[in-house]
Order: sequence, then structure tokens, then C-alpha cells
Amino acid sequence: MAFISHSGSLGNILCRMGPQKGIHFSKAASLGNECDLTAADLLSYLMDDPKTGVIGAYLEGIKQGPSFLSALKGASRKKPVVLWKVALTPEGSKAAASHTGALAGSREIWNGVVRQSGVIPVQGLDVLLDTLMGFSLLPPRLGDRVAILSGPGGLAVAAAEACGNAGLKLAKISSKTLAILAEFIPPTGTSLQNPIDVGLTASLEIQIYLRAAKALAEDSGVDAILVVGRGMTPDTHKLYTDGLIQAQRESGKPFCVVNIPGFDADFAVDLCQAGVPFFETVERAVTVYARVRRYQIWRTKTAGR
Repeated sequence: MAFISHSGSLGNILCRMGPQKGIHFSKAASLGNECDLTAADLLSYLMDDPKTGVIGAYLEGIKQGPSFLSALKGASRKKPVVLWKVALTPEGSKAAASHTGALAGSREIWNGVVRQSGVIPVQGLDVLLDTLMGFSLLPPRLGDRVAILSGPGGLAVAAAEACGNAGLKLAKISSKTLAILAEFIPPTGTSLQNPIDVGLTASLEIQIYLRAAKALAEDSGVDAILVVGRGMTPDTHKLYTDGLIQAQRESGKPFCVVNIPGFDADFAVDLCQAGVPFFETVERAVTVYARVRRYQIWRTKTAGR
């Protein structure tokens, strides 16, 4: 991934945090007030850079609007461009003017740029990192049929709601897979209907999680697996993390893993560095998955134009 920033400190922060999210950088450039090179110059260069698969950016102002829009359109047709644009409010514009001398921008104009260019707009550092992680780790040709595997029942329902809001479907689990799940998932306090609620017992008997994840990944009607959980002891926690990584590698299907709120995310780095994206909430996971999928569909439709 390459990163373009009007803020040197934010660029340094992102480059420090990125590897923890499985993001590896080809190039990073701090433009400051663009006294020589502009964002358009770097977009034009990076769109053809063979070492760059994703472009991220933090921009406070836009110089030479027509050339910027042209470069942004060209880059977005070749690879995802994830852009955090600030100075769209009077307060942000005043701060940007004192920071880099950036001129105020119109939110309406910026929204028009987004509609025309195919850029992926984000707001906030957490959203930027989540989205860059998603584009870096999720595979091409994502489907819309999601299987949800969760210990906490409430989070299972929340994940299903998030899928509906994001335009994704709950996968129809095959009768063969349901029969496999029924062999080891306790009959009380659980549900075999998608979302699959394995109960909090699974955090102690970690093989329930791992066998369920493997069965779901082998179901031809499932495109992606969203897992909410963790192990409750250091040993079961390591088994959980290693098992999900193995299930993802063996199946080749995308996994998104979500922590149980209130617990340390001490396994996030291991998952991300193994190519399995990790999120703090189900909403963040589903939003990123759907965002990556929408871009993939858009790029396929615009190919050759």
C-alpha cells in the first residue's frame, strides 16, 4: 500500500500502526503544503506503480481541481483509493488553513468528486485503518452470502442487522452443514440457524468454534464467515487464533474476526499478519467488507471505459 498525506505526523502514525493491521507499505509521502509536488502528481505516479496495490490518502485541501479529479478517476479505475478528506466544515477549514495553508473546500463539491471518481471516502483514523486493512487483506470477487458464527447471542443479532443495513445476505446453511453442526454444538442456549449462536460455552470448549468455522467454510452456499468470539484462557485463546487462521487458509474463503467487547484485542496482530482482518465491532467488520465488495463490483463494471 502507498500513503499520501498532508500531515507528516499522521503519516508517521499510520506507518507505525499499519503493520499491526497487516498493512505493508510500498511508499509513503508527506506533501505538506504542496509547494512542489501535488496529490494529483502522486496519484498519477502510484496508479501505475507495480509495487502498490492500494492507495491511501489524508488530504486537507485540493489544488488544481481538474487535474486532481482526472488523476483520481484514473487511479480509482486501476486500484482502490481510500481517501480521508478534511476541511469540509468551517471549523476544519480554519484548522487546515493554519496547519498547511489549505484553502477551504465545499462539501457539495467534494461529494460530487466522490460520485464521479470511484474514490472510497472515509472519515476518521479508525475508519481509515479498518478500510485500508480490508482492501489489503480481503480477496477479490467477494460474495454477498455471509455466515455469522458467534458466542454472544446479542452480537450475533447485531451482526445480522449490520449485514442487512450493508446490503449483504445471510447465507442459507445447507442441510449437510446443519447436520454436522448439530453433532457438537450444545442443544441448549444455542441456535443453528444463521446467525449460528454457539453460546459462551464455546469460549471454554474452543473446538466448538473451530469445528463450526471449518464446516461453514466448506459450505458452497457461504461466501464469507464473520466470527465473533475468543478463548477465555491463554491456551484456548491461542488455539482459537491459530485455528481460525488455519480454517481461512484451508478454505480460501474470507474470514472477518471480531473481538468480544471488554476483552483485550491481544490476538489482533497475529490474525492480521496472517491475512485475517480483525475488527473491534461487528458493524465495523460488515461495513468494511461491504465497502470492499462494492468497489470490486464498481471496478468490474467500469473496466474498459
